[in-house]
Amino acid sequence: MIQDLLVRPRRDAGFTLLELLVVLLILGVAAGAVVLGLPDPRAGALEREAVRLAAQLEAARSAARATGQTRHWRPTASGYTWEPSMAADAQHWLEPDTQVQVLEPAGADRLVLGPEPILPPQRLRLTLGDLRADIASDGLRPFARVAAPPTAPP
Repeated sequence: MIQDLLVRPRRDAGFTLLELLVVLLILGVAAGAVVLGLPDPRAGALEREAVRLAAQLEAARSAARATGQTRHWRPTASGYTWEPSMAADAQHWLEPDTQVQVLEPAGADRLVLGPEPILPPQRLRLTLGDLRADIASDGLRPFARVAAPPTAPP
């Protein structure tokens, strides 16, 4: 018995290579899960742009009703313009790569916000890279962020 203790090889303190590799694998999988779980910052930026523009359109629509004067909103290459222009009107995007397209009324290049209580339905699509956000009003309800309509399969 004493002989077995003397012959048995002494194990050095520490971890084996296999144990270290298993720990690194677990850490790598955990880090990957965290990175994939983080939201895309562009999605938040596009959502802010959509909410901001919807609020501006609704404020302009309210101002048109209060003053009896029609307001026009038109997209430009670097932002958008208001006609007639007012000092408090924002005219640029918070994210410079934001693009916009007027979807309704079909073929229109601008939105008309008149003093009438009911307007024709109007819809815009904001895009930032491959992300998109729609803003719409049915003519009676306020402008708001809405789900994009489904696209037809090719």
